[in-house]
Amino acid sequence: MRTTHVWLVLPTILLLMLGAGCSGKKQAAQESVSAAEANPRPHWVDRKPTSSVFFHGIGVATRRPNSTDHIETARNLALNDLASEIQINVSSNSILYTLERDYKFQSEFTETIRTSTNLNLEGYELVDTWESNGQYWVYYRLNRSEFYARKEAEKRAVLNNAADFYRNGRTAWQNQQVASAFDLQVRALSIMKPYWAESNEYDLDGRTVLLDNAILQEIQDMANHINLVAQPARVVLNLSNGFSQQCVITASDRITGSMLGGVPVRYQYRASSGIVRDLQNTASNGTLIVPIKNPELTTTYNELRAQIELEQLFDRRALDRDMLRLVRNLQTPDLKVQIELERPVFFIESNEQNLNNRELLSRLRDHFSNEVIKNGLPVSQNRNQADILVSIHARTRKGGETNGFAVAFLDMSLRLTDLAGNKVYYEESMKDIRGVSNTHERAGFTAFDRGQERIDRAFMQRVLNTIM
Repeated sequence: MRTTHVWLVLPTILLLMLGAGCSGKKQAAQESVSAAEANPRPHWVDRKPTSSVFFHGIGVATRRPNSTDHIETARNLALNDLASEIQINVSSNSILYTLERDYKFQSEFTETIRTSTNLNLEGYELVDTWESNGQYWVYYRLNRSEFYARKEAEKRAVLNNAADFYRNGRTAWQNQQVASAFDLQVRALSIMKPYWAESNEYDLDGRTVLLDNAILQEIQDMANHINLVAQPARVVLNLSNGFSQQCVITASDRITGSMLGGVPVRYQYRASSGIVRDLQNTASNGTLIVPIKNPELTTTYNELRAQIELEQLFDRRALDRDMLRLVRNLQTPDLKVQIELERPVFFIESNEQNLNNRELLSRLRDHFSNEVIKNGLPVSQNRNQADILVSIHARTRKGGETNGFAVAFLDMSLRLTDLAGNKVYYEESMKDIRGVSNTHERAGFTAFDRGQERIDRAFMQRVLNTIM
C-alpha cells in the first residue's frame, strides 16, 4: 500500500517543479525587459551626431573590476574624437607653407598642431554617459562659435607677445647685443608655433604684416648680416715665425660695420696631432684670436675654417625639434683662410769614422736624410739653399773582447743650427753605443747600425718639435 501512495505523489511533485521553472524564466525575462527599459541604448551610441553648431566626440572603454580607469580612458578617446573634427588647413600665406618649401619641413607638423589642440581643448561639455554589457560610453560636445572665439582671443594675445619679442629683438640687434637679438626673435617665433599653419596678419607699427614670416625673415637677415673677416687673409708658417702664427677673426655687421661681440664661432684646422677644433665667442670688440701652430707636414693643402654656430645663441628650452631644425637650416657666413707651410730645407753634413780608418762613412747622414724625407721635409745637396744645417760627428773605438768576440763603442753627436751656426735648434750626444762581432772593424760597423736605430721615429719627433 505504501508503494502505491508514492507513485501517486511523484507526478504531482514534478508538475509543481516544472511550473516553478517556467515561472522563474518568465520572471527573469520580465526583469531583463525592465532593465532595458530603465537603461535604453542612446541613439548617439549607434550614430555619432553631426551639426554645424557643435563639435561632437564619442568614446568607449571596457570596464574592469575594482577600477575606474575606464572613465578616464573613454573621456580621452571622446576628446580625441572631438578634436578630429577640427580642421587643420595650411594657408598659402602661413609660415608653415614657407618652411615646407624652403626648409623641407615635413607634413606631419600639422599632426603636431592637432595634438596640441587636443591638449588645449577648453569649454567642452559632457552630454551623456551610458553603461551596458561591461562597456562605458561617454559623449562630449563643444560649441563651434565659442571655440573659434576663444581661439582667436588666445591667438591675439600670443601675437601681441610675439610682436613685443620681435621689437625688443630688433632693438637688441641695433645695440650690437647679438645673443639677445637672436634669442628674442626665436622666442617670438616659438610661441607662435600653434598658429604656424595659419595666416597671421598683424598690425605692426602701422603696417600689416604676416608676423611669423616677418620674424623668420628678421632671423635670416641677422644671420646674413654677420660678416667674418680674417687677418691675415693668408697664414704663412715658416722657420722665421717658429711655425706659429695668430689669425684674428673679426665679426661685424655687414650693413653698418659695427663690431659684434658674443658671436659663437666654431673653427678647425689640421695640425700634426690631428684636427684642432674649438668653439669660442668673439670678444666685446668683435675679435677672436685663433693660434695656429704645429702644422701637419705631410698635408699639401691646409686651411682654417670658421663658421658661426647660431645654435649656441639660443636658450635651449626654446629649441624643440622643429625650432632646432629651422635654426640649423639658416644660412650663415663661413670663412676659409689658407694656411701655407714653408717647409724648412735641410742640409746634412757628417764626419763618420770607424776606428782609425781614414775612409769616412755616410751611414748616419744617409739614415738621417731618409728620416727627414719620411716626415715630409726636403733635403738639399746645396748648403746655400738650406735653412737648417745638420752636423753629425761619429767615431767608433775598440772596446776589448768578450767571450771571444770583439767589442766596439760608438760615440756620436748631432747638432741642428741655422747656416751661420748662431742659432741652435737641437743638440744631442750619444756615447758608448755597443757593437759586437768577430772583428773590431765589423763590431764598429755593428755599432753604427745600433746608432742608426737610435735615430728612430721618436727621436725625429723630438727634433722636429724643437723646430716646429
